[in-house]
Amino acid sequence: MTPCRLSAPAVLVLYCVLAPPPPTLAADLQDELNTIYRGSWSVFLLETTSTCDASYTNNQVLGSRVLSSGPHRVPAGELGRVAKVDVKRSRIDILVDIDKPLLVSWADGPYELFDQARCRVELEVKVPREWVKKKLVNEIETLVSRVLERHDDQASVARSERWNRREIEPLPEGYEEVFLEYRAWKAGQLRIELLSTLDEALRVIDRADDDPAYGGGLAAGMEKEADQHRSWGECEEIAGKSFYPVGKDAPSEFEGSDEKDWERGYRDGQVVAFHVELAQRIGVCLGELAVPAVGLAD
Repeated sequence: MTPCRLSAPAVLVLYCVLAPPPPTLAADLQDELNTIYRGSWSVFLLETTSTCDASYTNNQVLGSRVLSSGPHRVPAGELGRVAKVDVKRSRIDILVDIDKPLLVSWADGPYELFDQARCRVELEVKVPREWVKKKLVNEIETLVSRVLERHDDQASVARSERWNRREIEPLPEGYEEVFLEYRAWKAGQLRIELLSTLDEALRVIDRADDDPAYGGGLAAGMEKEADQHRSWGECEEIAGKSFYPVGKDAPSEFEGSDEKDWERGYRDGQVVAFHVELAQRIGVCLGELAVPAVGLAD
C-alpha cells in the first residue's frame, strides 16, 4: 500500500483546522464571558447534581439533559450566582454557587445525619471550536441561555417565573437530641481507637530489651519520628492513621548481631514515637467532641 503524502499547503490547512486556538484568543474570550456572567444571578433550567462540599461538581450538559455523578439532586428552577467562567478548546465551564442550602443526609454507624449544606455546580457546555476561535460571544450566550437564565441582580432574578421558589428544608424534628447521641457514640469510637493505639505502642515497648545496641537504635528511631512534624489533619482522619517505619543501616561501630539489634530498635523507636503522639492527638479530639455543634453550614 502506497503511503499517503500531503503537500506542504495541505499540511498547513490540516494544522489550522485541528490545532487548538491560540491562548490569547481563548483568554480574550474568557475575559469577555466573565465580564458578562461573573457575579450575575441565574436560574437553572435543567436539573443538576452536586457533592455539596467545597468543590464544584462536574455536570456535562448534553442538549436538554445533564450527565453527572453528584450524590445530591439540585432541582431545575434553583437560583445560583456565577463564580466564574473557564474557556476550553470546545467547551465553556460555568461555575455556579447555589443560593440556598440543601438538606443532605448520610450514614455514620447506626446514625443518619443531616446538614443544611452549601452546594456548587460546574456546568460543562459543549461549543463548536470555531466559536471559540472566532470569539462568537452572541452564539455562546444563546447556547448557555438554554441552561441558565441570566439576570443582572437578585431583584431581577426574584421575579423570574422559572424560579422554583424552594425554601430551605429544616433539620428533622428532634435532630438536636439525635446529634448529641451521635457525638457521644463517636467519642466512644475514638476512645476505642485511642486504646488500640496505646496497646500497639505498649506491644512494641514490651519487645524492648536492655541490649545497648537495641536501645541506641530505639532512641535514634524516636528522634527521627519526632523530627517529622507531621500534618495530622482532622480528628476523623487521625483515628484511622497507619504507620510504616523506614529502615536504616546501623552505624559502623555496630557489627554482627549488634547491627541487627540496632536496626530493629530504630524501626521500633519510630513506631513508639508515632503511636504516642497519635494517642495524644486523639485525646485532644475527645475533648473537642464534648462540645456539640448543630446548625446551618456556612
